Amino acid sequence: MEKQSRLFKTITKHFLVIAYMAILSTIFTNQAAAQSKTSIGVIAIETNGVAQSPIQIGNLVRLELEKINQFMVIDKYDIYGTLKQANINADSCNGKKCLVQAGGLLKADKMLTGSVERFGNKVVIALRLIDVKHDIIEKTEIDEYRDLQDNLQEMLRVSIQKLVGIAPDASLEQSLTKTDNFENTINNPGAERLICSGPRIGLSVVLGDAGKRITADRENGGWEGYPVMTIFGYQKEIQYLNEGNFQALLELIPVVAGLDQNLFNPSISILNGFRSNKDGWEFALGPQFSLAPMARGYYEGDKWVFLGNKKAPENVKVENRLDNRGTMEFRSSFVFAVGKSFRSGKMNIPLNLYVIPGRDGWRMGLAFGFNAKRREM
Repeated sequence: MEKQSRLFKTITKHFLVIAYMAILSTIFTNQAAAQSKTSIGVIAIETNGVAQSPIQIGNLVRLELEKINQFMVIDKYDIYGTLKQANINADSCNGKKCLVQAGGLLKADKMLTGSVERFGNKVVIALRLIDVKHDIIEKTEIDEYRDLQDNLQEMLRVSIQKLVGIAPDASLEQSLTKTDNFENTINNPGAERLICSGPRIGLSVVLGDAGKRITADRENGGWEGYPVMTIFGYQKEIQYLNEGNFQALLELIPVVAGLDQNLFNPSISILNGFRSNKDGWEFALGPQFSLAPMARGYYEGDKWVFLGNKKAPENVKVENRLDNRGTMEFRSSFVFAVGKSFRSGKMNIPLNLYVIPGRDGWRMGLAFGFNAKRREM
């Protein structure tokens, strides 16, 4: 028992020694890595026309510099304390001469300064990297972005990465700089999701036998109408995939057709759509469910004979077809649609062509609508 106790103490002692050495090794390794990094100080970042203050922008710059893990970023409190003792106003130290002097006091290898300014619908970020030892401006980076001030941190990230030779994320840079892209989570990098829903109006053309039934006399089961009629409805659009160059959509579209002819033909379409975020083209397809009066009958030559509840004669083919004397029934069909969205300021104007094949005649039409840019959390 005593031998086991001594063995346990020996093992514990060796384990503690090894653990202690590992901790010391980690500390010294981290210190050596930190000392091998180039030290950099950030003093004054000028701002003009943006919501954030110079101090806030400076903090964001330091944060993004820390993320790239190439520099030892000097603490802002050390900077302001050192410069205050030297009677240097940190808020106005923008010139190369002042920055080199400040860098010497801070024992910094590099100094970073610049400006963030809004011009019209653009945000311009200019950054300058100063080599303190050689008293030169080592590199300058100037970038223009869209006026998306909620995304200034992403803009600074892109500019800083380009300044130090790191390739920024191409889709992020494009979303912050290109004005001709349509709405998605990339070119609006905020956390909110864009909602694109709105009214739809247009014209529908009914072809084939169904079109003839619409123009037929009422006494023969028709409506004495025109095969071209208005449509009015609303599109509820749900985005379930919204990345890269395409977004996938679930579209719910309730529509009423024929109100201009005192008719009421309701339907609802459930479409799966794919839209290009680059140019606004989209394609959608899915089922449509509608209500329509259907009646039993048969043909004598070209004449339609309405049966209703009567018994059909022998040796005739009984059919169900559109008839204003019939009973309302659910009908299903399939919609194929193609369209393009146009932009005007913050308004999207979708224009769509659709076709619905059917045994009693095809339907096709043109619809357009509008929706304004709005967001939900």
